[in-house]
Amino acid sequence: MSIKMITSKAWASFGIIFFSTLFFYFSHSAYAHPVIYKEGTVLSSESNKDKSEFHAAYSFHQAWAVGFHMIMEPTRELDFLQVAHLIKRWNKEDSQANVYAILGAGAAREFGVLDVKWSSAQMIDIMADWENRDYYVQGMQRYIHLPDDQKEWHSKMRLGLAPFRSDALDLGIWGILQFDKMNGDDWVTTHLLRFYYKTALWEIGANLKGSYQINLMFHL
Repeated sequence: MSIKMITSKAWASFGIIFFSTLFFYFSHSAYAHPVIYKEGTVLSSESNKDKSEFHAAYSFHQAWAVGFHMIMEPTRELDFLQVAHLIKRWNKEDSQANVYAILGAGAAREFGVLDVKWSSAQMIDIMADWENRDYYVQGMQRYIHLPDDQKEWHSKMRLGLAPFRSDALDLGIWGILQFDKMNGDDWVTTHLLRFYYKTALWEIGANLKGSYQINLMFHL
Protein backbone atom coordinates (compact mmCIF):
# COMPACT_ATOMS: atom_id res chain seq x y z
CA MET A 1 0.00 0.00 0.00
CA SER A 2 1.44 3.36 -1.01
CA ILE A 3 2.19 6.19 1.39
CA LYS A 4 -0.17 8.39 -0.61
CA MET A 5 -3.06 5.94 -0.09
CA ILE A 6 -2.32 5.65 3.65
CA THR A 7 -2.21 9.45 3.95
CA SER A 8 -5.51 9.79 2.09
CA LYS A 9 -7.21 7.27 4.40
CA ALA A 10 -5.78 9.03 7.46
CA TRP A 11 -7.15 12.38 6.29
CA ALA A 12 -10.50 10.78 5.49
CA SER A 13 -10.72 9.30 9.01
CA PHE A 14 -9.72 12.63 10.54
CA GLY A 15 -12.36 14.40 8.45
CA ILE A 16 -15.12 12.03 9.58
CA ILE A 17 -14.19 12.47 13.25
CA PHE A 18 -13.77 16.24 12.95
CA PHE A 19 -17.06 16.93 11.19
CA SER A 20 -18.96 14.48 13.41
CA THR A 21 -17.65 16.36 16.45
CA LEU A 22 -18.45 19.70 14.84
CA PHE A 23 -21.97 18.58 14.00
CA PHE A 24 -22.56 17.30 17.53
CA TYR A 25 -21.29 20.57 19.04
CA PHE A 26 -23.45 22.86 16.93
CA SER A 27 -26.55 20.70 17.10
CA HIS A 28 -26.32 20.47 20.92
CA SER A 29 -24.62 23.75 21.90
CA ALA A 30 -27.95 25.48 22.44
CA TYR A 31 -28.90 23.36 25.44
CA ALA A 32 -29.05 25.27 28.71
CA HIS A 33 -25.86 24.08 30.40
CA PRO A 34 -24.60 26.10 33.41
CA VAL A 35 -20.97 25.48 32.32
CA ILE A 36 -20.13 25.71 28.60
CA TYR A 37 -16.89 25.98 26.64
CA LYS A 38 -13.96 27.93 28.09
CA GLU A 39 -14.38 31.73 27.85
CA GLY A 40 -18.01 31.30 26.77
CA THR A 41 -20.91 33.36 28.15
CA VAL A 42 -24.49 32.17 28.55
CA LEU A 43 -27.55 34.37 29.06
CA SER A 44 -30.91 32.80 29.85
CA SER A 45 -34.36 33.67 31.17
CA GLU A 46 -37.50 31.81 32.23
CA SER A 47 -40.87 33.52 32.59
CA ASN A 48 -44.39 32.54 33.58
CA LYS A 49 -47.26 34.28 35.35
CA ASP A 50 -45.87 33.46 38.81
CA LYS A 51 -42.14 33.98 38.41
CA SER A 52 -39.35 35.30 36.18
CA GLU A 53 -35.72 34.21 36.34
CA PHE A 54 -32.62 35.65 34.70
CA HIS A 55 -29.23 33.97 34.62
CA ALA A 56 -25.84 35.11 33.28
CA ALA A 57 -22.65 33.08 33.57
CA TYR A 58 -19.09 33.13 32.27
CA SER A 59 -17.11 29.88 31.95
CA PHE A 60 -13.51 30.74 32.86
CA HIS A 61 -12.58 27.04 32.67
CA GLN A 62 -14.07 24.07 30.87
CA ALA A 63 -15.41 22.82 34.21
CA TRP A 64 -16.08 26.07 36.12
CA ALA A 65 -18.28 29.13 35.67
CA VAL A 66 -19.23 32.19 37.71
CA GLY A 67 -22.43 34.10 37.30
CA PHE A 68 -25.48 35.96 38.56
CA HIS A 69 -29.00 34.59 39.08
CA MET A 70 -32.10 36.69 39.77
CA ILE A 71 -35.57 35.42 40.69
CA MET A 72 -38.51 37.85 40.55
CA GLU A 73 -41.87 36.94 42.08
CA PRO A 74 -44.96 39.08 42.77
CA THR A 75 -44.01 39.58 46.42
CA ARG A 76 -40.22 39.25 46.49
CA GLU A 77 -36.87 39.34 44.70
CA LEU A 78 -33.88 37.03 45.16
CA ASP A 79 -30.39 37.79 43.81
CA PHE A 80 -27.46 35.36 43.91
CA LEU A 81 -23.82 35.33 42.91
CA GLN A 82 -23.09 31.79 41.77
CA VAL A 83 -20.29 29.34 41.14
CA ALA A 84 -21.08 26.37 38.88
CA HIS A 85 -18.98 23.22 38.56
CA LEU A 86 -19.16 20.49 35.94
CA ILE A 87 -18.69 17.44 38.14
CA LYS A 88 -18.62 14.88 35.34
CA ARG A 89 -19.16 14.77 31.57
CA TRP A 90 -19.53 11.69 29.38
CA ASN A 91 -18.93 12.35 25.68
CA LYS A 92 -19.98 9.68 23.20
CA GLU A 93 -20.01 9.78 19.41
CA ASP A 94 -23.70 10.76 19.27
CA SER A 95 -24.65 11.58 22.87
CA GLN A 96 -23.55 13.51 25.93
CA ALA A 97 -24.31 13.35 29.67
CA ASN A 98 -23.42 15.87 32.40
CA VAL A 99 -23.67 16.35 36.17
CA TYR A 100 -23.42 19.87 37.65
CA ALA A 101 -23.41 21.50 41.09
CA ILE A 102 -24.23 25.19 41.53
CA LEU A 103 -23.73 27.18 44.74
CA GLY A 104 -25.22 30.63 45.20
CA ALA A 105 -25.06 33.28 47.93
CA GLY A 106 -26.99 36.53 47.89
CA ALA A 107 -29.94 38.43 49.26
CA ALA A 108 -33.73 38.50 49.30
CA ARG A 109 -36.24 41.27 49.83
CA GLU A 110 -40.00 41.37 50.25
CA PHE A 111 -42.21 43.75 48.28
CA GLY A 112 -45.23 45.62 49.61
CA VAL A 113 -43.79 46.68 52.97
CA LEU A 114 -42.84 50.20 54.00
CA ASP A 115 -39.46 49.28 55.42
CA VAL A 116 -37.87 47.14 52.73
CA LYS A 117 -34.90 45.23 54.09
CA TRP A 118 -32.55 42.87 52.36
CA SER A 119 -31.79 39.60 54.10
CA SER A 120 -29.28 36.88 53.29
CA ALA A 121 -30.19 33.90 51.10
CA GLN A 122 -28.38 30.82 49.82
CA MET A 123 -29.15 28.46 46.94
CA ILE A 124 -27.89 25.02 45.87
CA ASP A 125 -28.71 23.39 42.52
CA ILE A 126 -27.85 19.83 41.52
CA MET A 127 -28.43 19.14 37.82
CA ALA A 128 -27.98 16.14 35.53
CA ASP A 129 -28.81 15.67 31.87
CA TRP A 130 -28.42 13.24 28.98
CA GLU A 131 -29.11 13.95 25.33
CA ASN A 132 -28.57 12.67 21.82
CA ARG A 133 -30.00 13.83 18.52
CA ASP A 134 -33.40 12.25 19.25
CA TYR A 135 -34.02 12.32 23.00
CA TYR A 136 -33.32 14.62 25.94
CA VAL A 137 -33.61 14.07 29.71
CA GLN A 138 -32.84 16.58 32.46
CA GLY A 139 -33.36 16.63 36.21
CA MET A 140 -32.79 19.40 38.74
CA GLN A 141 -33.10 19.70 42.51
CA ARG A 142 -32.95 23.22 43.98
CA TYR A 143 -32.71 24.20 47.64
CA ILE A 144 -33.08 27.80 48.86
CA HIS A 145 -32.37 28.79 52.44
CA LEU A 146 -33.86 32.05 53.77
CA PRO A 147 -33.80 33.82 57.16
CA ASP A 148 -35.74 32.41 60.12
CA ASP A 149 -34.78 28.94 58.91
CA GLN A 150 -37.14 29.08 55.93
CA LYS A 151 -36.44 26.31 53.42
CA GLU A 152 -37.70 25.98 49.87
CA TRP A 153 -37.38 23.01 47.52
CA HIS A 154 -37.91 22.95 43.76
CA SER A 155 -37.77 19.69 41.80
CA LYS A 156 -37.81 19.69 38.00
CA MET A 157 -37.76 16.93 35.38
CA ARG A 158 -37.72 17.42 31.60
CA LEU A 159 -38.22 14.91 28.79
CA GLY A 160 -37.59 15.91 25.18
CA LEU A 161 -38.18 14.37 21.76
CA ALA A 162 -36.99 15.64 18.38
CA PRO A 163 -39.57 14.91 15.63
CA PHE A 164 -36.79 14.95 13.05
CA ARG A 165 -33.02 15.33 12.90
CA SER A 166 -31.90 18.75 11.70
CA ASP A 167 -28.61 19.38 9.94
CA ALA A 168 -25.82 21.34 11.60
CA LEU A 169 -26.55 25.09 11.79
CA ASP A 170 -30.18 24.55 10.68
CA LEU A 171 -33.27 25.32 12.75
CA GLY A 172 -33.96 22.54 15.26
CA ILE A 173 -37.32 21.74 16.87
CA TRP A 174 -38.07 19.67 19.98
CA GLY A 175 -41.13 18.78 21.99
CA ILE A 176 -40.58 19.06 25.77
CA LEU A 177 -42.56 17.77 28.74
CA GLN A 178 -41.64 19.55 31.98
CA PHE A 179 -42.67 18.45 35.48
CA ASP A 180 -42.26 20.89 38.42
CA LYS A 181 -42.87 20.49 42.14
CA MET A 182 -42.48 23.34 44.64
CA ASN A 183 -42.18 22.33 48.30
CA GLY A 184 -45.25 20.24 49.18
CA ASP A 185 -47.37 21.35 46.22
CA ASP A 186 -48.62 18.97 43.53
CA TRP A 187 -46.58 18.31 40.40
CA VAL A 188 -47.29 20.73 37.53
CA THR A 189 -46.94 19.53 33.92
CA THR A 190 -45.93 21.99 31.21
CA HIS A 191 -45.87 21.30 27.45
CA LEU A 192 -43.23 23.23 25.51
CA LEU A 193 -41.99 23.59 21.96
CA ARG A 194 -38.23 24.20 21.77
CA PHE A 195 -36.56 25.91 18.83
CA TYR A 196 -32.83 26.45 18.46
CA TYR A 197 -30.70 27.98 15.76
CA LYS A 198 -26.91 28.03 16.06
CA THR A 199 -26.36 29.26 19.65
CA ALA A 200 -29.83 30.72 20.34
CA LEU A 201 -32.67 28.79 21.93
CA TRP A 202 -36.27 29.69 22.70
CA GLU A 203 -39.11 27.69 24.24
CA ILE A 204 -42.84 28.49 24.30
CA GLY A 205 -45.54 26.53 26.08
CA ALA A 206 -48.20 26.31 28.76
CA ASN A 207 -49.08 24.06 31.69
CA LEU A 208 -52.31 22.14 32.16
CA LYS A 209 -53.75 25.06 34.14
CA GLY A 210 -53.30 27.40 31.17
CA SER A 211 -50.33 29.38 32.51
CA TYR A 212 -47.78 30.34 29.86
CA GLN A 213 -44.05 29.57 29.91
CA ILE A 214 -41.41 31.39 27.83
CA ASN A 215 -37.70 30.53 28.02
CA LEU A 216 -34.82 32.17 26.17
CA MET A 217 -31.11 31.33 26.04
CA PHE A 218 -28.07 32.62 24.16
CA HIS A 219 -24.43 31.54 24.05
CA LEU A 220 -21.91 34.30 23.34
